[in-house]
Amino acid sequence: MSHNQAAKKEFDFEEEKKEKEEAELEDEAELESEEVTEDSVDEAMDEELEVSDLKEQIEDLEKELERSEQEKEEYINKLQRQRADFSNYKNRVKKEKDNLKENATKELVSELLPILDNFERALASSAEDENLADFMEGMEMISRQLVKVLQQEGLEEISTVGEEFDPNLHEAVAKEPSEEYESGIVIEELQKGYSFNGQVLRAAMIKVAE
Repeated sequence: MSHNQAAKKEFDFEEEKKEKEEAELEDEAELESEEVTEDSVDEAMDEELEVSDLKEQIEDLEKELERSEQEKEEYINKLQRQRADFSNYKNRVKKEKDNLKENATKELVSELLPILDNFERALASSAEDENLADFMEGMEMISRQLVKVLQQEGLEEISTVGEEFDPNLHEAVAKEPSEEYESGIVIEELQKGYSFNGQVLRAAMIKVAE
């Protein structure tokens, strides 16, 4: 083999070796690139999963918050209804209690009216008897005290003489001509009438002008 042939063969060998090394480097680079790409894809997928999980968690939290708000509103409404019911109950009990008290007082006052009438009759019939002066003074004091107590409870006398006849307040037992009063005006009171807390307890017995 000549010197030139040997040199050429060695050159070809070197070239082949160089090409082989370059091919190996390219293969390694390609493999590394593929590995990097796969890693990037995996990382991207992991990130997407994390974002998706976060979105689901946020949605769950929002739903839970909405449920909590609804429950809070329900509790508040329920509490307000209970307070209103309790307030209505208290008012109803108070009203019933007041009605019972008023009715009991009204009944008691009604039973005392005949006693008051008897006091007035006794005082009127004995006014001119000097022998009964001290006794009558004591009777008048008792009568005034009784009237005062009844007035404090809501008893009021119904106006009669000089007032226009009112069938809601007066019970006319007679009609008489009168020069002093016009027709339809009360001219005489035969028995006192009373109202109790604005309601007629007993109509006044009267005479009215024709």
